[in-house]
Amino acid sequence: MGKTAAHRGAQVIAAAFGTGAAVVVGQLTAIDEHGVAWVDFSGNALGPLAARWVGPVDAAQVEVGMAVALAFDLGDRAAPLILGCVSDRLPAAAPSPLAAAQRNRGTRAPQQLEVDGETVHVHAERSLSLSCGRASIVLREDGKVIIKGGEIVSRASGTHKIKGGLVNIN
Repeated sequence: MGKTAAHRGAQVIAAAFGTGAAVVVGQLTAIDEHGVAWVDFSGNALGPLAARWVGPVDAAQVEVGMAVALAFDLGDRAAPLILGCVSDRLPAAAPSPLAAAQRNRGTRAPQQLEVDGETVHVHAERSLSLSCGRASIVLREDGKVIIKGGEIVSRASGTHKIKGGLVNIN
C-alpha cells in the first residue's frame, strides 16, 4: 500500500528542515499592502513575523485570523514558512454564480431547468440571456428577442421565412 499524503508531507519537511523539525500551528495575523503574510505562534516572543508561503496559494481561501501550519527555514524561529491552512473540515463548496446572484437579489430559485438528453428548457420571469464573447441573445418578457454579434448568419436548407407586423431591412 502507498504512503499517505501526510506521511509524504512529513518526509518533505524532514528532508528540508531536519528530522527534529516540528510543524507549529500559528495564526495569520495580517497581510500587508505588498501581499506579505504576517504570522504569530505560541512561544514567539518577537511578535508577528513576516512569513513566506510554500507552494501554491488560493487567495480566495486565505483569511486573516485563520490557523496556518508553520515550519521554519533552517530551523530559525524568526523565519517562518507557511505550509498551508489548518482546518477541522473542508471549506464549503463555493456557491454557483446563479445561487449567489439569487441570494444577493433575494430572488427565488428557478422554477424549471430540465435536461433530458434531447431538449433543454430554461425559464426566466423577466429576461434570459445567452452570451459568448461579443455575441449575445436576449429574450425579454415583453416578447422582444435581441440578437447581437459581429456577424449574424441565418441559413435554411428549405424555405426561409421572415414574418412580422413590419419587416425592416437596413
